Amino acid sequence: MVSIIHSDSGITLFSRVFEDFCENIDNGLNSELIGAFFTALRSFSQQFGQNEIKQIEMSTIKFLIHERDKVMIFFLLDDNDQIEEYKKTLLICLNTFLDLFSKEIREYYYETHIFQRFNPILQEILKIPPEEIEPSCLNCLMGQRKNCLFNQVQKKIKEFKKEKEKIKII
Repeated sequence: MVSIIHSDSGITLFSRVFEDFCENIDNGLNSELIGAFFTALRSFSQQFGQNEIKQIEMSTIKFLIHERDKVMIFFLLDDNDQIEEYKKTLLICLNTFLDLFSKEIREYYYETHIFQRFNPILQEILKIPPEEIEPSCLNCLMGQRKNCLFNQVQKKIKEFKKEKEKIKII
């Protein structure tokens, strides 16, 4: 499961439950409740002088969390997943989401249907095995290197930006 939340409002901008977790997650999972929970948890942790929440562990699942620029992202992982490897993928997802939707996050975060266009891009990112992601790729600006791992995602991002520009023209 991946969820992206507007940190200040608690609105869930994007959420996707993957098939592997379907049998373990209640079908009535409410994305608004998830956003409110993580925002409340963030606020609670700040009461204790903590600037960020990095991870929440339960008996068989873990929430891997990162926040930047008023956007919080989390992955729901199980015991078999390598957390250190998924931290790389989490950062790539957050960086890509912020790159594509920075204006929408500032101005239209309450119109969550806009962010569903991230789904095919997320799918492309998740095709990259986490162990293949070099740490330098996490800070690389997309398209700045010819041999960057983001080339696997570049085509989708360019198509998305062209579609976004067509919408502005119309």
